[in-house]
Amino acid sequence: AVLPPVLVLHLGTLVGCYYAARAGARMSIPESRTVGLAGSMLSSLLATLLVSRHLPDPASVVPCAISIIMMCSVGLITAAVWAQLDKRK
Repeated sequence: AVLPPVLVLHLGTLVGCYYAARAGARMSIPESRTVGLAGSMLSSLLATLLVSRHLPDPASVVPCAISIIMMCSVGLITAAVWAQLDKRK
């Protein structure tokens, strides 16, 4: 039950940050990709920090750990897809 919302969070953050950098800040495609991946990573790290500081039960960090694994997976897959798309150009 944790995986779908976590996946939506990371994909949404990645896409949102990418388009904000691309359209809003008028950054280049490589810069926008970097901003998208960085924004996606920060959400897991922030959640882990907040939960570990404010919730006394050590088990409450488990969803954050799952989120970090998903973040790494989404980032790796996205980077691989972008690398393949760049090779085709």
